Amino acid sequence: MSDRQTSSGDAGRRSGINPLFTGGLFVTLAVLAWATFSDPALRHQVSLENSLRGTIYTTALALDAERAATGSYPATLEEIGMDEEGVTYQPDANGYRLTASDEGLEVEYRSGEDLQPFRAAFNALLPPHLRVE
Repeated sequence: MSDRQTSSGDAGRRSGINPLFTGGLFVTLAVLAWATFSDPALRHQVSLENSLRGTIYTTALALDAERAATGSYPATLEEIGMDEEGVTYQPDANGYRLTASDEGLEVEYRSGEDLQPFRAAFNALLPPHLRVE
């Protein structure tokens, strides 16, 4: 009987997932995730890009509101109180182009393009209870 118990015990261990392997795999993945997302330079870059995209989002909303109210875009951002440092506004016959830059990173938006990625970046900067859906 001891032979049968040993052999059925070995078969049971071979057919299941070894808990030590699973635990080791989990720890390894957790360490890799921590190392990737805890990199201050990476977090700073993502935060900076979200900030630039958020600035473009709010500026584009203000420009579009100005056009809806007056029928045209302003000549400068100063006219609508949106003269942020690092933001360039270039009106043209088809709308406008916004460029936001800081620390060598540059983000661009042209009127008429999808604002959703910029809104998502803006939301990422807000606490959950203030996010725009």
